[in-house]
Amino acid sequence: MSDDDIGREEIVRAEDDLMHSLIEEAKRGDKDLARNLLWQFHCYVECGQPVPSHLLKYLAECFQQIVDGDLPPGEALHIEGFAYRSKAQDSRARDKAIAQMVLMRANRDHHKGAVERARDWVVKETGFSCAHVDHAYEQFRGELLAFHERYETWPLIMRPPRK
Repeated sequence: MSDDDIGREEIVRAEDDLMHSLIEEAKRGDKDLARNLLWQFHCYVECGQPVPSHLLKYLAECFQQIVDGDLPPGEALHIEGFAYRSKAQDSRARDKAIAQMVLMRANRDHHKGAVERARDWVVKETGFSCAHVDHAYEQFRGELLAFHERYETWPLIMRPPRK
């Protein structure tokens, strides 16, 4: 087994553990985290990436409670209550998440202008300016692409707060 294979397995294991712990926190009542998990699911599907099995199982359990009539949708998905509140997040993590959103979106579109369309989508999703998204993309593009090429996956990201 090569070092790259070992590194890839460690990344997958770490992301799997992180996703599991995020789900447990959402189940315990962290509404912002539960909303973030829904956003993660949306991002995976929208960008054509495989959805982690823990996240699929969590959402299947939530949907089963809705279908069975056990709980209303907001309660079953653990999002009932406060609207999404932006938490203080350091600018490096926020900008890295913005850049990764552009890359994940552009990665599935192999036509001319894919990055521009992805950037416009991120601007709409986050509320940040085109200039800010472009700056974040240029700052972290190389680092994120190198990670993706080496491990054949994207790092797990948290949704940047809406501006």
